[in-house]
Amino acid sequence: MAQTRLLIVPSDFVAWPGLIDQLRAVETVRVVGVTRSWSEALRVGEISRPNVVLAAEPCGDEPVLQPLRQMRRILPNATFVILTTSFDPDHLLMLAEVGVSGYLRWDGLTSYDTLPHLAIAMNGKTVVLHNDIAEAYVNAMRTRFCLIAEPPTISEREGRILSMMGRGYSVPEIAAQMEMSPRTVERAVAGLRERFGAGSREELLIRATLCGYLP
Repeated sequence: MAQTRLLIVPSDFVAWPGLIDQLRAVETVRVVGVTRSWSEALRVGEISRPNVVLAAEPCGDEPVLQPLRQMRRILPNATFVILTTSFDPDHLLMLAEVGVSGYLRWDGLTSYDTLPHLAIAMNGKTVVLHNDIAEAYVNAMRTRFCLIAEPPTISEREGRILSMMGRGYSVPEIAAQMEMSPRTVERAVAGLRERFGAGSREELLIRATLCGYLP
């Protein structure tokens, strides 16, 4: 089984020492460093090349986004997981930019389920959030996209095409339902992708959802 090379950037919260001891005892986890500052974390990350970074949440006005950006440049394929004591939607807006696979809140975890939740988050294939944070995360992503660009205006016909794409219809099926040629539908989809800045059908649907065009 592949080993997790873990860099930990904890806070002074009382639960961190116990969790670090638990993680050190996991056979498939090698803790390559425990740092108390992001400057030290960047140095250790560059030397030890961890594939998972587990960190505390930003404290107060701490400018955590910049070191996270730097860490992402150093470790482009690493998984980032944040353990927070107090939920702040602004943190989600910042962390969404870096690409975080887990944003977990201490008061929603027990000593029995902390490691299972972290194991899923550190796997990096799924974003792991507590239910009360998930909606805020989606809202943060929507806000982030709308800060980047104004949502494009679409026609009624384009809206119907998007809606059918969101329900899983193929181009030929959309063409048949709307009494159009497949070529016309393809041109409409290509135009939508260009306006939304989407590189694929999947990205188009995500961006359309973030802009409020799809439920």
